[in-house]
Amino acid sequence: MYHRELMVACTQEHKPVAIDKIAREAELSVMRERDPELWFHLGELMSNCGQQDAAIRLLRGAIEQNYCGYEALQIDPLLVKLRGIPEFSEVQLAAKMCQHVLGAETPESTMKHAEPDIPILKQGKGEYAKLQ
Repeated sequence: MYHRELMVACTQEHKPVAIDKIAREAELSVMRERDPELWFHLGELMSNCGQQDAAIRLLRGAIEQNYCGYEALQIDPLLVKLRGIPEFSEVQLAAKMCQHVLGAETPESTMKHAEPDIPILKQGKGEYAKLQ
């Protein structure tokens, strides 16, 4: 599930007119998958692409299926665009509760050791720091 069409559409300087249709098709496609991690990752992509409603739905859906992702919600640069909206706070709370229920208060982060000179990571960390 790479959602190539969505990635291409999101990375174009001028978003195609059909971006909403492409995003909806990707969302419906991933919702057929049983693995909530795929939902979470597409939610990240949707966030970065400016598809906030779809991103929130997918992240919530992943969390409801016990893919908590709490720490990723805190530091993932692809989620920068969501961090200022009220629905994102609700998603964060649900993820925190999910981890508490599953007994994973402080999971190891896959991003903690990410290579610092990756441009999108630097940009995301810089934008996140401004929000703090």
